[in-house]
Order: sequence, then C-alpha cells, then structure tokens
Amino acid sequence: MDENEDLITIELIINISNHAQRMIESLPDAAREIFIYGDILYAYFQEHPDIDICGPPLDYEAYLAYVREIEFSYHDSDDIPYEIVERRKLVSYYVTQWDIYFTYYEEIHINESLSIDLDRFYQLEAFHMTQIYTYELINLPATLSKLLCKACQLRRLGNIPENIYMINCSGNVLYYLPQIYHTKLNALFCSANQLREIPKLPPTLECLYCYHNSLKRLPKLPAIMTDLSCASNGIRELPEIPEKMQNLYCAHNMLMRIPVLPKSLTNFFCQGNNIRKIENLPPFLKRFSCEGNPLIDYGIIPPSVNYLNLAGDVMSLMDD
Repeated sequence: MDENEDLITIELIINISNHAQRMIESLPDAAREIFIYGDILYAYFQEHPDIDICGPPLDYEAYLAYVREIEFSYHDSDDIPYEIVERRKLVSYYVTQWDIYFTYYEEIHINESLSIDLDRFYQLEAFHMTQIYTYELINLPATLSKLLCKACQLRRLGNIPENIYMINCSGNVLYYLPQIYHTKLNALFCSANQLREIPKLPPTLECLYCYHNSLKRLPKLPAIMTDLSCASNGIRELPEIPEKMQNLYCAHNMLMRIPVLPKSLTNFFCQGNNIRKIENLPPFLKRFSCEGNPLIDYGIIPPSVNYLNLAGDVMSLMDD
C-alpha cells in the first residue's frame, strides 16, 4: 500500500471504531448483552455504501439482525440458494479484508478518546467486542459475567468485577492485568499481549491461556485447573502442576526441568526448551511432544500415547 492508501485505511479503521463507540453509547442503561464485531460492522458498511460511517449510530437491533443473517448464511445445507452462496462469498471477502487491515495496521496510534466506559449498564451480563480499536475499557459493571475484548489494541482494562466467569482479552497491547483473585473466574484467555506477569489466580480458575507474552514466571496454579497453555514466553520454571491438569502446553520457553506430572495429564507439549530429563510420564498420556530439548532421559513412553514427537519426527502410534 502507498502512503495515500495507508492514510485512507487508517481513517477507515478509526471511523469504524468511533462508530462502534457511538453504537454502545446509544444503548439503554438496562442492556444485558452487548455484541460489537469490527469485521461484521465493516461488512455491513461495505454492503450499505449509502450509509455514512461518520453519521448517526446504526440501530443496534438492525445490526444484530444483520449478524444473525450472516450467521444463518453459513449454515450447511444441500439446497442453499445461489444468491445466499454468493452473499457468503462477498461477506467472507469483507471479513478477510478487515482481518488484513487489523494485522497490517496493528501498530497505529490510538487516540485516548477511544475509551469505552460501561459504568451506566447496571444489568450488563455479557460484553463481546472484537477488532474495534479501543484505548481502554473501564468501569466494568458488577453484574458482568462474560467479557470478550479480543484484538482491540487495548492498552488498559479496568477493575474486574467479582461475578466475572470468563475473560478473553487476547490479542491486545496489555502490559498488566487487573487483580482477579477476588473473582469467580473460571477461564482466562490473555494470549498475545505484552504481559510481564500474571496476577494471583482465583481458586475457581480451570483454564489459563497466556501464550505469546513476555512472562518470566507463573503464579501458583489453582488446585482445580485442567488446562494451561503458556507457550512462547520466557518462563524458566513451572509452578507445581495441579492433580487435575489434563492439557499442558509449555513449549518454547526457557525451562530446564519439569515438575512432577499428574496422572490425569493427557496432552503434554514441552518442545523448544532446555529440558534434559523428564521422569515418570503420566500413565494415560495420549499426546507428547518434546523435540528441541537436550534430553538425555524421558523415561518409558506409556502405551496410551498415540501421538509422539521426540526429535522432530512425528510418530502416530494409533492402532489400525
């Protein structure tokens, strides 16, 4: 893209983001759910070129109807009308185009005025926003249980309410997370940020995905945790692995040793570290990858394993 195209595209991204902000501001205080998707909003404006992006905000119910219409067009069927097939292709093109814009211009400056304040939504239970440039998301209401703010270039996330159940803030520019120990959080997805540490985890947390950050260590893991993905960081040592852990992905770190692995573990990927020895692989392990380590001993491979990668050679051990 040349300089003029760059400026036009950046202006488009900012205009879409500003429009999303105005749509949220137009909603009633009693709203229980808010869903704003940048790619779908972009597709809407591309299909309705007569509507001014910089004009009054779209009617939210009309926008939701468009979202449902798009979702319906993707349902599998043997007798899909030709016009729906062609519509699907066109929308897919617009969605892909928006994805490319967001990837290519992920470093553009975001004005601090692109701030979303949810304080007045006193009944809000779910807030989903993706691919909308936003500087900060603040004043999350106490009623909020599900928060998805993925790929929005967020720099700041406000205090987390106690009743939160799920957070997905992956693909942003967050350097830290607010405290979450006081919450009822069950799943935390915070991958692909700039995080240097993870705050103390609540005892209710079962799933943590924090890969592609700048982490050096992890906090103590809750006893009920079943899924941990902390790949592609700079972690030197893992904390004690909970007895209920089923899936452990710690590839591409700086690990020199692995803690005792629980019997419940079924998937274990630790490739690309500095591990020399792995003792007592779990008896029900199904998938195991440890290539790219200076291993001298990995013990006995359990007969339950059906996927094995020891030195870059993937072996399928499944029965015929």
